[in-house]
Amino acid sequence: MGRENILILILINTNKFKSAGTMVMRVKRIFLLFYVLLFTLTPLVSVYPDINPAKFESAKNHFRKGVVYFNNMQYLAAADFFRRAVQEYPDYYSARDYLARSYKLSGFKSTALTELNKTLEIYPDNIAIKNRIESLHFRNAYSGDDSDVNYLLQSEYKSSEMKKFSFPDAADMAVDNERNLYITSFSVSKVVKIDPNGVGEEIIRPGFGGGLYGIDIFNKTFAVSDFKSDMVYIFSDKGKMLKKFGGSGNGEGFFHGPKGVCFDRKGFLFIVDGGNYRIQKFDVNGRFVLSFGKMGDYESELANPTDIAVLGENVYVTDTSNKKIVVFDHYGNYVKEILMDELLSPRGISVKGNSLVISDEKSGVIIYDTLSGAKTLFSSWGSESKPDWDKERKLN
Repeated sequence: MGRENILILILINTNKFKSAGTMVMRVKRIFLLFYVLLFTLTPLVSVYPDINPAKFESAKNHFRKGVVYFNNMQYLAAADFFRRAVQEYPDYYSARDYLARSYKLSGFKSTALTELNKTLEIYPDNIAIKNRIESLHFRNAYSGDDSDVNYLLQSEYKSSEMKKFSFPDAADMAVDNERNLYITSFSVSKVVKIDPNGVGEEIIRPGFGGGLYGIDIFNKTFAVSDFKSDMVYIFSDKGKMLKKFGGSGNGEGFFHGPKGVCFDRKGFLFIVDGGNYRIQKFDVNGRFVLSFGKMGDYESELANPTDIAVLGENVYVTDTSNKKIVVFDHYGNYVKEILMDELLSPRGISVKGNSLVISDEKSGVIIYDTLSGAKTLFSSWGSESKPDWDKERKLN
């Protein structure tokens, strides 16, 4: 009996000893974890004292959506999400990096350069950013990207008169019946009007909206799409805003990155709703009529719709990623596709007589006769040469 008691006591004492040892180990682990967290989080808090977890999470969500559009080669739609991510969290390096890449791949190299310089201000020792800035400076100087618009204008207007009314990152233009030229400037969000004598004025002052893109004229009014704000505005020819409609979304009358706009002869307005892969039609009062088109790579489908033109009973849409022109009727019914070897990256499209004037980032300007199918290519240029508008060649 005594031995049993002693044995029991020994077991009890041993368990107490083991329990005490376990407690000591647990306390040590807790203190160790505390110090690890303390020394890990302290630098983060000191570097980003104003970090807001909710905003950072929102920025990450915008960034993820932007990456999806970027991987689908919808660079302007991607840029919109990357820009939102940067607004939520200015030090978001990946978002800033992708924002610059998106602008560059969309053709807005000056805007891309601006974004890279902003990134360099935050990360001044980043060698990769410095190299990209130098490379972009070199390419701009060599290819003459910033002088392409001046080159076109100098054939008709004096360059000295244009300097005051410069339009960086020109996105679209339209001509009224009095031969006044209207040009949208994406990066500074303004519209410049130039009369036949070369006298210019900022009919829409810089900073209006987020990023003005497409423009078209009907009678004494003109419509402008705002890519960044997902809005469409109707102005008088004097620059007075008459109405606006739209908003962000995918429902009827809402947009996600509106691009090209075009009136038909009755005043109906067709708008390329790029991020929603569709075309929307509105009446003269801005009321929604119908929408058509869907995302895809097959017939009647759109991967990156950019601009739009109306000729007769047909509506022509440039699909930059699919390298084609998709044709619909006024009711949204699919008619056909226009395919040609010269369509490498078609963007702008307009009408002259029975012909389509198509601007292609890689091929040049293509004149396509819708009746005969004849094609004429003006100014074929590559990434390292300037356009030569005195040359043209007939295409088979």
